[in-house]
Amino acid sequence: MQRLEHGRISSLNMHTVRGLAETFSMHPEEFVSWLVECCKFSELSKTVFFLVLLESFMTPMIDGGQFNALYDACYPVLKTEWNGLKSAGDLPAKEFNPSMLNGDSKAFLDQLVEADFNTNFRQLNSEILIYLFWRLLDGFVSTMPADFSLDDNGKWICTLQDLYVFFAVSQSKNVFQKHLDFLVTKCKISPVRFLSKIFTAEGAFVAVQVESLHSFAFLCSQLDESLHFQLLAEFPSLLIPLSSENQDIRIAAMSCIEGLCTLCTRVNLKNGQSTIWSHFLEELLTLIVQQRRLILSDKNVLPSFLTSLLSSSCHSLLVPQTNGQRFNQSIKNDILVFILGSTLKLSTYAKLVILSLLKGIGSGIMHVKDVESLLFELLERRHQYHVGNEKSCHRLSKTEIGILCLLLESCTVLTSSSDGPIYEDQLLEAVQLGGVPYEDPAIVQPCVTLLRNLSTSLYRSLKTEKQEQLFRSLVFLFRTGNGDVQNAAKAALLRIKFTCSTVVRMLDSVFEQEVSSTGLAHGMKKKRQMASLNQISETSGKNALPFLSSLLDILLLKKDLENRSAIMLEDIINTFDLKLLVECARSAKDEITRNQVFSLLSTVAKVTPDKVLDHIIDIFTVIGESAVTQLDGHSQRVFEVLTSAIVPCWLSKNNSVDTLVQIFVNVLPDIAEHRRLSIIIHLLRTLGEIDSLGSLLLLLFRSLVSRTRVSCSDNNLHSWDHLTAQFSTEWEFIFAMQISDQYSCTIWLPSLVKLLQQIDIGTLSVEPFMELLVAMKFISDKLQDPEIAFKLDSGEDSGDIQALGILSETMKDLGAMRLKHDRRAVTSKSINSWGHLDESAVELFKQMCLVIVKLVDDSSDDCNIALKISAVSALEVLVFKFPSNYSIFSTCLASVSKHIQSDNLVVSSCCLRTTGALINVLGPRALPELPSIMENLLKRSCIVSSSVSSRIISGEDNTSTVSTDLRESLFMSVILALEAIVDKLGGFLNPYLGEILKLLVLHPKFAPESDTKLKLKADVIRKLITEKIPVRLSLPPLLSIYSEAMNSGDSSVSIAFEMLGNSVRTMDRSTVAAHYAKIFDLCLVALDIRCQRPVSIRNIDDVEKNVINTMIIITMKLTETMFKPLFIRCIEWAESNVYDIESVRSTTTDRAISFYGLVNKLAESHR
Repeated sequence: MQRLEHGRISSLNMHTVRGLAETFSMHPEEFVSWLVECCKFSELSKTVFFLVLLESFMTPMIDGGQFNALYDACYPVLKTEWNGLKSAGDLPAKEFNPSMLNGDSKAFLDQLVEADFNTNFRQLNSEILIYLFWRLLDGFVSTMPADFSLDDNGKWICTLQDLYVFFAVSQSKNVFQKHLDFLVTKCKISPVRFLSKIFTAEGAFVAVQVESLHSFAFLCSQLDESLHFQLLAEFPSLLIPLSSENQDIRIAAMSCIEGLCTLCTRVNLKNGQSTIWSHFLEELLTLIVQQRRLILSDKNVLPSFLTSLLSSSCHSLLVPQTNGQRFNQSIKNDILVFILGSTLKLSTYAKLVILSLLKGIGSGIMHVKDVESLLFELLERRHQYHVGNEKSCHRLSKTEIGILCLLLESCTVLTSSSDGPIYEDQLLEAVQLGGVPYEDPAIVQPCVTLLRNLSTSLYRSLKTEKQEQLFRSLVFLFRTGNGDVQNAAKAALLRIKFTCSTVVRMLDSVFEQEVSSTGLAHGMKKKRQMASLNQISETSGKNALPFLSSLLDILLLKKDLENRSAIMLEDIINTFDLKLLVECARSAKDEITRNQVFSLLSTVAKVTPDKVLDHIIDIFTVIGESAVTQLDGHSQRVFEVLTSAIVPCWLSKNNSVDTLVQIFVNVLPDIAEHRRLSIIIHLLRTLGEIDSLGSLLLLLFRSLVSRTRVSCSDNNLHSWDHLTAQFSTEWEFIFAMQISDQYSCTIWLPSLVKLLQQIDIGTLSVEPFMELLVAMKFISDKLQDPEIAFKLDSGEDSGDIQALGILSETMKDLGAMRLKHDRRAVTSKSINSWGHLDESAVELFKQMCLVIVKLVDDSSDDCNIALKISAVSALEVLVFKFPSNYSIFSTCLASVSKHIQSDNLVVSSCCLRTTGALINVLGPRALPELPSIMENLLKRSCIVSSSVSSRIISGEDNTSTVSTDLRESLFMSVILALEAIVDKLGGFLNPYLGEILKLLVLHPKFAPESDTKLKLKADVIRKLITEKIPVRLSLPPLLSIYSEAMNSGDSSVSIAFEMLGNSVRTMDRSTVAAHYAKIFDLCLVALDIRCQRPVSIRNIDDVEKNVINTMIIITMKLTETMFKPLFIRCIEWAESNVYDIESVRSTTTDRAISFYGLVNKLAESHR
């Protein structure tokens, strides 16, 4: 059979491709999915598919509807295929040449035949794809209607944007550069406006913005005269990318400025077209190009440049001072009109950026009429939608709020050349809050902006009437519910200089009388009628009370007010009926009225404390009652201000601190739990923590005892263990722990002494002994605080914690008194005789223990669970009562340790506790049972959580519920047993150290945020490990646990490095020399956590602090020869580049932050 010629084969294939393309073009949406599936068989199949698509887009006389159908079906597929080639690195190396495609796709078929189908199909497909996109563009441009608008968000404009963005972000080796140039030069809309919308948009991709600016510069180089004036008129929009934080965008924008500057030399700007910019634009562009290096080096240079160029006076170190002399004032005004007039036609984001650049010009920008109209419009919408709650208009967006703030700030900056109007009504409108929620940013931010920029010169430039209106508004804002507004109003009132006559007129408006004409010194009449204030009427009282209270507070703060003595504050205060005000606060049903009365009472207490003393009990009673109903932060602040003002009055009357604290303790149960702490902390701060904390603790414990005493009969009072367990779960005890945790031991230790001294156990009543019991339990828990041990070890504040000795003596005295009054107490002689048994008694003791052990082993069925628990508990009691290393205890240990893995959690818990007690007695004699004990203990600690959950679901356990308390008890038992093991058998734990460390470091139950008692016990064991176990054994598992600790979270990493630091402290010189390099390497790896920002780490600062502390500890052990290479490594580490896909700059900055923290601590420690 004769071989066909290559050309004949290509022609036949071309005929087939065209037939397929014709069929595909009729219903592309139906066939495209099937064709995509066919492409998966081979690269040749994909080649055929691409050729079919290529011919489809080359169909002659295609209309807009047909093109859109083809585009919608094919563009997503083409985009996906291109991204796949890009990720695989199969993009073509040669630049795109449009002339290669002479009418059809036969050239690609010829390549297949000429190479005998030994073609690199992936490379060929990438080339076909590029031509496919070219034909797609050609079809898009040819079918695009000529009458569609750029402002329309219809199909054509969306397609144009999608195509441009795709080519811009897909720019690899500039393969789509000609596509982009073709698109911007051939599209039937203004390419200048189209590109401007892209590079002035908020949040656009950097690559897209940069490419759009390159396209703009490309247009500047073209000879199309129809675009020249459009390009030059678009100069103001280039200021937006020129001020970008991204330097690549600034560089691209500067290339556009240079292009415009060159274009000005080719265009006759005075050819008859009347434009405001024709007489200054070329010189302005030239100035910007001259400052190219400065503007590109720092984004802050551009606003300084514009301010110096356009304002009458500017003193900036960033730009030459001669800039302001280049144009006269008339041309400066024309430049402003040009820039701002063009800006107001752009997007809201673009307006914000340009106005930010021109902020330094101050009120000069308000000379532009359109800017003034924008201010009026935004204020009107703010008033209608946000203040007036009229939903007929649109709410202000976040960007529009920013614009409004900038315009208001500009209005407050009076320039020397400003001869325009002062926007009095607009400034007054900005400080109106109305009755809207205090958190609305459209209300708060403009108000705060104006208050922060309010100056005496601006205030005095207002008319007298407007001054009084503004002053009245400031007085009201002084006590508003929003903290930012309140602080800004206070600062403004202290900053501006208002006159005494203004204050007098304000007071007269409140008292509804006129100032006497006898002069300011006697202008305030002593007797005023206060009926409207005292009645707190709906019409006047709700406004008068807060206004008068704020005004009086302002007078107290405003020390520099001229002729301040003329206002007789005490005369004003004497007109108040305090009894009526207190009754009003008590009977008020809404917080607004109560807060207003409280504010006025605070002021009264500051001005005339003696007037408050007669009503002090009633006032504090109302304060305590009001604490129950506080619902917001404003009410909390009002409460704190009133408390701070009234407490000194209370103390001056020599009233008892206990009585005052009791008022608040009485209402604590009715206050929401999350608010109790802040209320009491403020009260203690006002009273003085050292003087009042002990009284608070006593009153809390007294409340606890009085409540629980009701549910306890006298017959149960001897069960101290039961009572202490019950007490520790009551809210008073928990709250006392929360309160004390807020302070250092230098504060709560003396308070504990006062607590014990105030407990009167000189009587035979039960309550004082129960109070003492609660106090002993509380003190026992608090004395386990690691802070005390740290201060004792370090010698810090040794004088401040001398109360520890006083506390010890106080407890001894109380212990002696308890023995004296306990009718069931045994004598000291009988207690001492417990530990001395003769030979026969020892034998009987062994037999008794064997009987108990048999009960432990035999009572395996569920009906004897209670018996087993009793037997194990009995062994624990015997161990404590007869701690004489009897050999029988070894047998007991073997039996008890077997039942640690009992299915019953109570049995397991008891066995763990008894195991710990036996090990404490036996010491090294317990070594034979160590493997069994460790296996059972570690297994129990691993499965306890899942075991508890399964038993609750299945109901296998005989107990009714498995409570949280039971789980906590089990974990506490694990900790107690582990403490005894580490303490007595620490040198033999090498095989188990890894698992022990995982339990203590990784388990969430022993983390700092877990139960306080568990956490403290775990701290003790972690420290024991570093002290009892040789470093050569503990260091390897401690170093290897880092990666698992990172996955567990911040607390695990912090614990690991705390233990590592403690281990380093115990090292001798030879051990340091052997291990310091490995420890420092790990610390340096961990110090990179700020760069890595792993998801599991929430508080990087705390973790970094622990890592740096460990590094400091190890460096304190090093010689200078050892230390220098390590420090050099730290410097190299800090300066090395960290390659991050998102931001290289941020990661190097993070390393610099970490390095600075390390150096700072090194400097402190090695001072």
